[in-house]
Amino acid sequence: MANLDPIGSISVGGGKPQQQIHPPLIPGHSANHAIQVILTMTIVCLLGALPSVSHASNNESTIGIQSLQDLHGRPPSTLVSLPYHPLLTAQELEGYLSQLEGTIPPWHQLSSQDINKQSERLLQFNRQRDEQREQKHSIAHQPIAFVWAGELREYNEEYQGFQIALGPEIMPTAWGLVRFKPRDIPNFMIATVSPEQKASILNNSQAPASKDIGILFMGTLVEGESIMYAFSHDGDHEGMILPVVNITAIKYFIK
Repeated sequence: MANLDPIGSISVGGGKPQQQIHPPLIPGHSANHAIQVILTMTIVCLLGALPSVSHASNNESTIGIQSLQDLHGRPPSTLVSLPYHPLLTAQELEGYLSQLEGTIPPWHQLSSQDINKQSERLLQFNRQRDEQREQKHSIAHQPIAFVWAGELREYNEEYQGFQIALGPEIMPTAWGLVRFKPRDIPNFMIATVSPEQKASILNNSQAPASKDIGILFMGTLVEGESIMYAFSHDGDHEGMILPVVNITAIKYFIK
């Protein structure tokens, strides 16, 4: 049974959530970062069976099955090429948000101990930002790249690679916590490896870090619900920014 992305399906303004089956989620990447979005955003956590690894669609074969790259000390940004714009650091995210959104959200004004008031404030603020974003078409449609965490799981002989579990990366910034929400993640994700890589990974299977990888997602913001503002549902109640991205390409790399 495969766990899903911790914020599952999201709908804005009462729309029906879209249900998707995802690859397994890395333990510890869900409950700690649940998002509180009442009335305006519906959070649905689903469970679904992991698809058979012998029946990948052509689209999933080209997107979800990629070689595991060793960067040899180079930063992940070296994997990003035009037209994609890397959003891998706090500085890159802050610059991008400044161009697209203008100003940092007034989190203290949006927050309230009254959940209904807070929900209404978030609703109005998200609508306002959506309208303003329509005037920045070129920036909103700029292809971007971001990173999630990955973990190598079972080895698949047919594809000569490891199945992947995945989980979100939370990036603290001056704007708040940024947590990307990838849309259309392939059900079928495998990192293909060389015989040397396979032997090294299997020989070090008792060391958890040996199976940790990075997942570079690339795509464009979803039109109409491209960025959502909310609050974390933990004790810190921090402001969160959730860019929603349609995934068009994926790369895997050794951390």
